[in-house]
Amino acid sequence: MLKIALTALALSAAALLATPTKSHAQEAKPMTETTAPALPAADKSGYVEANGIKYYYEIRGTGEPLLLLHGGLGSIEMFGPVLPKLAEGRQVIAVDLHGHGRTELGNRPVDLIAQGDDFAVILKELGYGQVDVMGYSLGAGVGFRLAVQHPDLVRRLVLVSGGYAQDGFYPEMLPQQAAVGGAGWVQRAAYAHGVYVPEPRHAVEVKAQEEHLSRWLTRRIDVPVKLFDLSPYGFELVGGRLLPDGAGKSAQLMYQDAQGLRVTVYLRKPDEPTDAAFRYERQGDLGVFYWVESGAGYALVGALPKEQLLALAEAIYQQHPVEPPKPAVPAASR
Repeated sequence: MLKIALTALALSAAALLATPTKSHAQEAKPMTETTAPALPAADKSGYVEANGIKYYYEIRGTGEPLLLLHGGLGSIEMFGPVLPKLAEGRQVIAVDLHGHGRTELGNRPVDLIAQGDDFAVILKELGYGQVDVMGYSLGAGVGFRLAVQHPDLVRRLVLVSGGYAQDGFYPEMLPQQAAVGGAGWVQRAAYAHGVYVPEPRHAVEVKAQEEHLSRWLTRRIDVPVKLFDLSPYGFELVGGRLLPDGAGKSAQLMYQDAQGLRVTVYLRKPDEPTDAAFRYERQGDLGVFYWVESGAGYALVGALPKEQLLALAEAIYQQHPVEPPKPAVPAASR
């Protein structure tokens, strides 16, 4: 068995997922992610199926092969600042992890051990007998499992900001990770967008003109549903529909501009109600901004430039329904 060199950098994995909380919904604007430099075109890209999951990959450069694994809630583009430099002297194989970027979620939970086996399949399908591996955060966990489970495939292993136990995270980070870390619902939002947006006549279940739309969806998903006004940005409400969402339900609102371009707002009751700031990711050709605010999870989906989609997301955020305070109970009636 070849010896594996482990290099662990003492950085906190919590830094990637850290998001500030807000004391009042309408006073603090959510933070957005920094845009990474655009990557040059890949020499080769495509999909490889591994144990029922279609993984997206890109290959750049020539030389000794280096498998590059990004962090949680990210994608290959997370390495934008460094990937071109690495590809100057190495052949870099970058892959979107399970349920991230352009790699599907499928019908399986996101699991490090399972991904360790998946990447063994991916490497063999791409024709690599042995590679060096560098993983960041969640990618460090996947890289570690690959090395443990398939040591013959890994020559050198570099782990950057990799957590090894849940109690190593700050306690206040755990509910925030649970709130935004379930990337599955974001993919479901993108999938629902892809299913219903092309429909010319039956894109929505209830049209915007029907007064009960907001009340009906609020009652069904147990989250206040507001019909957001996006007309200043050229988008008018078409209507909405009720959707299955794991063991629960979600709502989809659809908007359309004068050219027929559509965006959708996906609303759900999150597994953890902790507020979480804006996150952005790509799902194929679609951009998705998603966040959690006052017990409601939002995902805005559309084939728009990131800046235009962000403007719409901020407009929705500013219109988030704030529940009125409950009236005090008179002392005599207690």
